[in-house]
Amino acid sequence: MWPPMTAKPFESGQYLDIYGITRDQAGEYECSAENDVSVPDVRKVKVTVNYIPITKTTNVDHMMSYLMKNN
Repeated sequence: MWPPMTAKPFESGQYLDIYGITRDQAGEYECSAENDVSVPDVRKVKVTVNYIPITKTTNVDHMMSYLMKNN
């Protein structure tokens, strides 16, 4: 192939943005490449998904009302 194509590994601190991914898709993936030019190659990559934490909130007025009735 011309021009020759090369790829370099990510260096420390570099990252790749993947859009539309969900937290349950985090984990280890295996990537494989095979063609007629070279021997097949397999590499593993760890995918970390950063997400906003989900919190549960309590309606304070509802809680106070409940406590006043049951006190």
